[in-house]
Amino acid sequence: MFELLYEPLIISDNLKSWEIAINPWDTETFGFGVSVLKPLFDSLSGDETASFEKALKVYSDRKRTRIIITSIPAEQIEISFFLQRAGFRFIDLSYKIRYETLKYLSIETPANLSLEQALPEELDTLIEMAGRLFQHGRYHQDCFIPKSLADQRYKDWLRRSLKPDNPQQLLTVKFQNSVCGFSIVEYHGTEGYLHLHAIDSKWRGKKLGIGMIVESLRYLHNAGAENVETKISASNLNALNMHSHLNGHFIDVSRILHWHQPVD
Repeated sequence: MFELLYEPLIISDNLKSWEIAINPWDTETFGFGVSVLKPLFDSLSGDETASFEKALKVYSDRKRTRIIITSIPAEQIEISFFLQRAGFRFIDLSYKIRYETLKYLSIETPANLSLEQALPEELDTLIEMAGRLFQHGRYHQDCFIPKSLADQRYKDWLRRSLKPDNPQQLLTVKFQNSVCGFSIVEYHGTEGYLHLHAIDSKWRGKKLGIGMIVESLRYLHNAGAENVETKISASNLNALNMHSHLNGHFIDVSRILHWHQPVD
C-alpha cells in the first residue's frame, strides 16, 4: 500500500538515472497531482539546468502534477543548488533520529498514561486533533500550500491508518482514562518506526508529550523492534528537545525542497 511506483525521469544522457513517482495519498488529499523526485548523485554541470526544467515541465503536464517534492542529504550542496536553479524552493531541514538498545529505556512516564490500539469510535476525536495540532510539517512550511490543505493531510493520514491493509498502527494516548492524543507506529521484524504523534493542547504542562514518545518506543520494543527511527522538522524545537532528552541518536539531516508548476 505504501510503496511508490517510480519511473525514470529522462533529463539528459548524464541524468537518466533520476526517478520520480506519483504520491497517491497527498494527491488524493489535495485534489491535484503531487509527485516525489528521487535524484541520484550524478556529476552535474551548469548546462543541465535547462534540460532538467524542461523534463519537469513535460512530466508535470503529462501527469497533471502541480507539486514535486524531494529530500536530499544536507551535505549534497551541489544537488541542492542545482535543484534551486531549476525552480525548486528550500522548505525545511529534516532530522532522522534513531533509538537503539530499547530494552535499556528506563525513563518513568506519568502515572495513568497509557497507549492502546485505537477503536473505531475514537477515530473522529483523533482526526479532529490531527486537523489542528500540527504546524511543522513540510506542507505547513510551504507558503504556497493553504493551511487547510496541510491540516487535511494529517486528518486523512489518521483516517487511512485504520484500513486493514495499512501496516501503520494508530494508538490512542489516554491519561486518567481520557483521550489526550495519538501515536502512529509501524514495525517490521526488528525495525520500528515512529511516524506521527501529538498530545492535545489542553493537556500541555503534564509531561505527556515525552511520556507518549517513551511509551511508543516501549510498545515497539514489546512488538520485537530492536531499533526505532523517526523524522522531525528542524523547526519543531519542542520535539528536538524531547528526543535529545531521551538520548535519541541524530543520524542524518536532509534538505526538503518543493517544485511548484509555474503559472502561465
